[in-house]
Amino acid sequence: MNEEEVLRLVRTLAAHPVIPPVEELPASTETFRSVLADLARAERSCHVGSLRSASLEFRVPLDELARRAEFILVCLLLPLAGTHYEVLGVAPDATAREIRKRWLVLIRRYHPDRFGGAAQGRGWLDAQARRLIAAYHTVKDPGRRRTYDAGLSREYPGRRIPAREGRSPGAMRLPGPARLGWAPAGIVAIGIALGVWVLWAQRSDEPRSTHPVTSAETFTR
Repeated sequence: MNEEEVLRLVRTLAAHPVIPPVEELPASTETFRSVLADLARAERSCHVGSLRSASLEFRVPLDELARRAEFILVCLLLPLAGTHYEVLGVAPDATAREIRKRWLVLIRRYHPDRFGGAAQGRGWLDAQARRLIAAYHTVKDPGRRRTYDAGLSREYPGRRIPAREGRSPGAMRLPGPARLGWAPAGIVAIGIALGVWVLWAQRSDEPRSTHPVTSAETFTR
């Protein structure tokens, strides 16, 4: 996304305090998720100029725009439950090199260190980072991976477990919680959740709970 497209996205977030109309949001691509994660960094964002511009134009605090970007990102990545391969967004037969490359991309994107440090990190980002770390430390080890794969085979006999992000063509979709889409019922549910979230976010007199996550640098070595 170029800067003009990013500004258009930020203005859309500023204009809609609940949830933007489907047609005003870009397709849920890897690039879109990456931009949302960056916007959630607020003053630390690479697109802070667009955030400031929209903040002044719509009189919406910059931090509030960052929270709205983060909420849309959370919605796109739901449901939170999934296999380690789904969490990492790789195929079940991915090589160790492919898994590590993908993990590095995601941990650098979602680690609370990118958002001002663990002390200022958001709870969801902490949880996402922890899930990525747990998934990677299981599938990077050949022995643990064989044990984990054996467990998946028993749970889903004869079926291939699909990866949520970057799923390979032809991968079979399993029954269970569907990946979040922008269907009408989903939008209503998201709207309700967002209403609760907004009320929580506005309680500025109460400190946010944080769950420190080990620095990303520790795991990229």
